[in-house]
Amino acid sequence: MHAPGERIVTALNLDAARAEQVRAIVAEAQKERRAVWESLQGKRGDEAARDAARQQMRTIGENTRTKLAQVLTPDEVRKLQELRGRFGPHGQKGPKQG
Repeated sequence: MHAPGERIVTALNLDAARAEQVRAIVAEAQKERRAVWESLQGKRGDEAARDAARQQMRTIGENTRTKLAQVLTPDEVRKLQELRGRFGPHGQKGPKQG
């Protein structure tokens, strides 16, 4: 398992200072997402809770992108967006098979 943000650091070849900032941003987002996920435990079938969790996840994603844009150059942000287009949210290439 990779450290949070390590794929971004490697893909963008970031210097040590910015690499640490990116790792911290991604780790915090991961922690927030985990808390949302855990809040759903035991609420199977609760559509309102699922909708609220989806909105929280969107907000976490938006906040993470904003924070990363404060650390990365516009070219790096663009490259990151391109990479996200090629890889799924969990690092798998192409559409999910199932």
